[in-house]
Amino acid sequence: MESDSMPFLLTGTEAFLGNPLCQFKPNGRRYAADIDTVEVEHKNGQFKVSCRVYSQTLEVPNGIQPVRRLGKLGAYTHALGRYWAYETLKARVENFGRTSSSLSPRSWSTKPKISVRCR
Repeated sequence: MESDSMPFLLTGTEAFLGNPLCQFKPNGRRYAADIDTVEVEHKNGQFKVSCRVYSQTLEVPNGIQPVRRLGKLGAYTHALGRYWAYETLKARVENFGRTSSSLSPRSWSTKPKISVRCR
């Protein structure tokens, strides 16, 4: 999330959600969608941001940009949290083997080392 502060769950009443850079504007709509209607879907290696307006699901063009901006603040919803979980796991996989040797599969033991002290 690239946040310097502790992440927090959005309620939708936060004042900074009024900033146009943090809003999700669906196709064909003049106004931004409520944050609790925003969904993030992962298909074929791409993320698609959409929102529910009445009984319709509308795509939000460039919807990942506000997700990342909110992430820099540490702000997320349950739907946005799924995006950040995927990004975190993806970064771990990409960095696997490039970090310390303790993360290398060669350093893993097939048997767990258990140390028990009885008094």
